[in-house]
Amino acid sequence: AEVSEGIERKTVIATGHGHDAVLMNIIRTPEGNTIQVADDVRAEIARLKADLPSDIQLLPFYDQSQIVRESESSVVEAIAVGSVLALFVVAMFLRNTRAAFVTLVMLPVTLLITFAALRLLHMTLNIMTLGAIAIALGLVIDDAIVVVEHIFLLLEDGHSRASAIRNGVKEITPAMVGSSFATIATFAPLLLLPGVTGGFFAPLALTMIATLVVSLGLSLTLVPVMAHAIFPHAIERAADRPRPLLERGYRWLAHWTLRLRIVAPVLLIPLAAGVLLLKDKLETGFMPEFDEGAFVLDYHMPAGTSLAETDRAMKLVEGILGENDAVETWSRLTGARSGSGLEVTALNQGDLLVKLKSGKRDPADDVMKDVRLKVSAAVPNLNIDLIPILGDLIGDLAGAPSPVEVKIFGPDVNKLKDLAHDIGQKVLSVKGTVDENDGITDSGPETMVEVDPVNAAINGLGTDSVAAAAESALDGDVPTSVKKGDLLEPVRVRYPFKLNRTLDELSDLPIANPTGQIVRLGSVANVFVDPGSPELDRENQRLMDSVTARLEKVDLGTAIKNLQKALKPMPLPPGYSIEYGGLYKSQQESFAALTSVLIAAAAAVFVVMVVSLRSFRIALALFLAAIFSLSGVVIALWATSTALNNSSYTGAIMIVGIVTENGILLFAEYRRRMAEATEISPLEALEAAGCSRLRPILMTTVAAIVALFPLALGIGAGAAMQRPLAIAVIGGLAFSTLFTMLLAPALYALMLGPSARLRRAETRES
Repeated sequence: AEVSEGIERKTVIATGHGHDAVLMNIIRTPEGNTIQVADDVRAEIARLKADLPSDIQLLPFYDQSQIVRESESSVVEAIAVGSVLALFVVAMFLRNTRAAFVTLVMLPVTLLITFAALRLLHMTLNIMTLGAIAIALGLVIDDAIVVVEHIFLLLEDGHSRASAIRNGVKEITPAMVGSSFATIATFAPLLLLPGVTGGFFAPLALTMIATLVVSLGLSLTLVPVMAHAIFPHAIERAADRPRPLLERGYRWLAHWTLRLRIVAPVLLIPLAAGVLLLKDKLETGFMPEFDEGAFVLDYHMPAGTSLAETDRAMKLVEGILGENDAVETWSRLTGARSGSGLEVTALNQGDLLVKLKSGKRDPADDVMKDVRLKVSAAVPNLNIDLIPILGDLIGDLAGAPSPVEVKIFGPDVNKLKDLAHDIGQKVLSVKGTVDENDGITDSGPETMVEVDPVNAAINGLGTDSVAAAAESALDGDVPTSVKKGDLLEPVRVRYPFKLNRTLDELSDLPIANPTGQIVRLGSVANVFVDPGSPELDRENQRLMDSVTARLEKVDLGTAIKNLQKALKPMPLPPGYSIEYGGLYKSQQESFAALTSVLIAAAAAVFVVMVVSLRSFRIALALFLAAIFSLSGVVIALWATSTALNNSSYTGAIMIVGIVTENGILLFAEYRRRMAEATEISPLEALEAAGCSRLRPILMTTVAAIVALFPLALGIGAGAAMQRPLAIAVIGGLAFSTLFTMLLAPALYALMLGPSARLRRAETRES
């Protein structure tokens, strides 16, 4: 250690299994802040290698940046594959490679400008921001597709290139701006999410907003310029060109849906009921989990276990780890904790950081299960808790280290201890619960000296003098200190007794009275060993004990539901109560916050639609279509056995804005036709608008789905973090076309009533 002007710098080297070593540079400032420095680690390793024996190697033990880099690589691959698939969709629909080329150029330009915006916002590229770009990719392609397709439509209708670009951009701009702001309004409330959920998804929302703003600007500026450069001057129009089969099918379906519009809402009743029943069957969780290639094994032996015995037990655990083919190496702390600066704790506890091999191996969950079973068999009195590193970090940030936590409140310590044991057995009986801990921590055996005041007085000693003499003899005195550098080291003087004394040896401890007479401690005091008392916590001034457990092969919602059923018939004494905490409580709080965000986002989108389309009835019809599109989210999560967690819930919120984007384009075309045609009924205008916007809406929907498909597969490190969100968005989009193109027009026509069938000229005459 080096100390200079109050700044302490330490270089820590710890040899480990197989002569591996850990190097860590720590700087402690005068304010007590600890900084771990990694910039010069390689230089330190190179310098130290020259002074070490040839058979000693210095290697990095655990580098969290490795999983970050792998995660970024997986997301980048998903972006690349999704882009190629989406461009193929554009080329297939328009049957024109030039149009696909315009979309192709839009993607990298949008990404480069977005990266610059993130830099200005002091944001980093990480799993969440890159995932946001991957998710926004479909929306970026949507913006380019809408402009390109509308220009292409006018070219196909006989316009010249200049006229098609000028009129196309003019006609589509209001709808583009309105739909983009509707989507942005969906993401804005995500910036207000509190806690861990906000920490994860606020950067995602901000990145998506930045990407959408950039995409909108480029779609209305760069795309027309590129179209003018590479699109043909004109497209020869065939007079008897047949309508595509898809358009003819939609026209027939839309025709009967609009005329039998009362049937559509009736058919939605059983759909809504079925989706609500299906929602109750969904698995639920807090945050997505993925294989990080490492986990933590927290452990503690029974209270009072010596350091040597704890070390012996942990060597057995290390032997089990060494026999597992998936384990690469590990680092152990005994009598200390790594989470708060290596502070010293009880001798009977510590943790193991286990690093798994890269490449092909068993999943981390299976490795933890195997280690758990073998450790429990080899060291039955060892209490262990196996946690993925990110899960451990999220639990600490959320203030809920364990997924399952049953808090027991009551006035009596011993009664709480009995209840904790009984509830712990109930917790273990629930399928999927492991690493159960009753939460009772005994202080450990203590040697007690109980002074007999009568005998002490007979021997010329007072109670305080006996206690002081015993403490001085047992623990020693500190008469002075020695300066060591900038610190004062205390000098402790004590009797040369061995550390492990028997009670008889302690009773024979000599004490001198004021007259100089030597008195045995056992003659003036009762010396005995107290087994210790339980240590309990308080919450809101109430005495509390927490029974905790972790989960294996079961989702959080199912486990808690089964636990509540198991504890419901269990009677509690008067004055005692239980509450559920842990990650379950954090999940419920985050779901409540996300529900508030969903309501706020829906309200914001509704306002944007009213302002953009200048019609309350149109906005209401589109809003209902967007809400029913959420049924696709539920069905997709159920079909893929994906949990409803913070990630998938966020995807459901996004659907509200994404679906209304296509709806605004549809009804903007409807309003344009109603404004230009003199003799057309609302039903005819709705049908014509649907046929006109069918191709771009199908293109944008299919392109967005295929762009998200690689992310939904969850292949690669870190991709699992975005997988639930991608699946939720894909499910909503898959159903959105049906509801946007058929349900929304039918609901709007239903609101118009009988006047929907009348032509405008007939309406004026009547």
